[in-house]
Amino acid sequence: MANPTRSREVDESAVEESGTVWWRHAQLDGNAFSCEFALQLEEDETMSGSKRAVLLVKSEGALESAILVDGSFELEDSHVSYVSVELAIEWLLGNTNGVQVVARVKPSRGGGDAVRSSLAVNVPVVDSSSPTLRVRVQYARQEITTASSKQAMYKKVMAVTVNEVLVLETQLDLQQALRLHASNGEYWIGLAFSPLVQLAEWNLEKFSAKTSWRERSGSSLKEHNAAVTPRELWHALRLRCAVRWPLQLLITPDLLRSYGHLFQFCFRLKRVAYALELAWESGTLRAKAAGKAAPFVASALRSRMSFVVRTLELHFQVFVIGGKFSKCVAQIEAAADFDRAKRLHETFVASVVKSCYVHTKTVASALDELLSCCWRFAEYVLQQDAVAGELSSDRVAVLDQDFHQRFEFLYSVLQISEARDLLFLLDSNGFFAAERERRKQQRQ
Repeated sequence: MANPTRSREVDESAVEESGTVWWRHAQLDGNAFSCEFALQLEEDETMSGSKRAVLLVKSEGALESAILVDGSFELEDSHVSYVSVELAIEWLLGNTNGVQVVARVKPSRGGGDAVRSSLAVNVPVVDSSSPTLRVRVQYARQEITTASSKQAMYKKVMAVTVNEVLVLETQLDLQQALRLHASNGEYWIGLAFSPLVQLAEWNLEKFSAKTSWRERSGSSLKEHNAAVTPRELWHALRLRCAVRWPLQLLITPDLLRSYGHLFQFCFRLKRVAYALELAWESGTLRAKAAGKAAPFVASALRSRMSFVVRTLELHFQVFVIGGKFSKCVAQIEAAADFDRAKRLHETFVASVVKSCYVHTKTVASALDELLSCCWRFAEYVLQQDAVAGELSSDRVAVLDQDFHQRFEFLYSVLQISEARDLLFLLDSNGFFAAERERRKQQRQ
């Protein structure tokens, strides 16, 4: 229950009891999600009054209990940014087989203009003896088409469906509402309920950032989109460190967060490189079937991919992180006081994060697309090896073309970013430059 010591003045008579539960893992900004939960409505003698439930999405801070004030759920910490998706549920007069639902999406910041409410919607209840509402809250992008432009545009939308009835669909950007940024792109999801409402089930599925659905369709994301794969979930593996006194003075939570992002970046590079090694060892790639060109083409493609990934590893882990770390240690050893050592450490972390392009969206996106392409190739080869299948020449050709396009994009982005050292390592012998010229002539 909520702590009676509140950070703002609240009329005690307006506060009602409520229960709160939080999903145990943080969510990553950018991913679409579908949150489904079942609510059991306990009957009272009068079958009147409004029952309430809310989905809470908050950026940071303690996972506190929500309080129900004047029929609206709030979090006690006035400094935290959150979004509440509230449901007001009332029985239909003279009809125990249906309820009336009003949904409201309310960001904690932005004032009354940011609140979006639905009209009262009648929702059928199948079993009146054990009334249950199945609620689905989805967050994804929605394609916008205009007559004046042929280019596809997207907006981020949150939709609320109750017993397969679309109650509310409204535009909402969680990144803006929760004030998320590159260095802190995590948020938490929770549920809270008024008395006489019980949580029967709760399921949360995540989808890629490119997941979308049609306007006012009310359909589930699962119908047309695949959930995030286990391989993609590994990207969220986090580095946790229990810093003991007095090291907290030197290693702050912000620095630990930066170290965590660097760990995720380096760990992903290692995993992609290892997957390509496994593909090289597979029998499918080593097969020399007569008249089959696919294994030879795939082997050459894997070599190019492995070279690029290993070069990225060499640059970021040895030249950037290793080189800057050695310099930082030497400077700290020569520092005359603690404040000087602290500034040197903070400068080192900021410099490494910048040089690894962790928060540079254009470069980070180009790297992500390239590594994803390498993943798809390795997964395809390993899947064929597991079933003793043969590689498809058409599929390998598509992967080869995709890798070339991703590498071209990364190379052009790095040129703009003036990453001369990395560019030299990637094309020191002019191989990729010659290949680009050859492909250009083929297109002409």
